[in-house]
Amino acid sequence: MRTITLGLLVAAAVTVTGCNETARLAKDVTGTWSSAPIELGNDTQGQTTTVETFTFENENGTPGGVIMIESMISQQKGMATDAVAGGSPFAMTVAAKASVSGTWEAIDDDEIRVILDMSSLMVTVDPEAVSLVANPLSGTTSSEIDSLRPAMADFVTADLTGLVKAHYLKYAMLDDVKVKENGKILEVEVGKTDMIMRRQL
Repeated sequence: MRTITLGLLVAAAVTVTGCNETARLAKDVTGTWSSAPIELGNDTQGQTTTVETFTFENENGTPGGVIMIESMISQQKGMATDAVAGGSPFAMTVAAKASVSGTWEAIDDDEIRVILDMSSLMVTVDPEAVSLVANPLSGTTSSEIDSLRPAMADFVTADLTGLVKAHYLKYAMLDDVKVKENGKILEVEVGKTDMIMRRQL
């Protein structure tokens, strides 16, 4: 009987310690954090980068709550379309925004599980934030290029939606989570990639 009692006490102590550690991690990460630029895509056509903001909301001291991820996206690409001067190439620079929400839970002293609701995913491209520049040797006029803005905004929105969705799904598990420098720096491992974020005031 004594052996069983000691075993139960040890199990209870481990459980309490585990709860304390997850609660501590949840408390430490609660708030808003901003990343350095992250590469979303890089190919022969161009490059796409994003700066991300993570907001961890904690509910009533539980080891989790609601999470919001917001992305400020920049894309530079070389394009060509039959709508302009018989398919003459032009350069495109786009500024876009994306966001998704879901829930998060600290499941260990250095692990956070994230469940994102992809029905909340939003990608927005402002046609006025689409910059198109023609090759000066092609003879394409500025008016021809400007007429493409609305169509290119729609094209980029569809293109980025798939790219961003695949990117966000990588955040399903945040490993090796550490809060450093008196709560100013958040370090996490996403897959095999290290990610560093700074707390926003």
